Amino acid sequence: MKIQIPQSPLVEWAPIEHTNILRIAKWFDLPPKTETASYFVKNGTTEFEILLAERTRQTLEALMKGPIYAASICRLSHQIALLRRLGVDIITKNYCDDPQTGAKRYGVYFLVSRVQQKSKGQTLTRKVASDRTSA
Repeated sequence: MKIQIPQSPLVEWAPIEHTNILRIAKWFDLPPKTETASYFVKNGTTEFEILLAERTRQTLEALMKGPIYAASICRLSHQIALLRRLGVDIITKNYCDDPQTGAKRYGVYFLVSRVQQKSKGQTLTRKVASDRTSA
């Protein structure tokens, strides 16, 4: 059943089609690496490099493995917002009637950008963005 609501470029409503959604109950459920790392991001023909650490890195690495259930106790929305501001294309699809939790409505984050962790020696001559704020 498709729900009709005003469309947003970041949110769409659709019937559930994914069964491999990662549910995050605690930060321990995310990939363990938190040290600073560089990633190449490709959106269509645009390529750039981002530098991430801590929770933002963990969230991106989880998205690289598959979709993430948005209703998390860990409040992933802040990390998703940071990634979006850095240029990572992430959409939220909203669904009805979660069979596991009974939630009437819930969202799932999907990574649209092509992302690859930078290896030593790899270079990209485009912009570099970071989740770190300068003081």
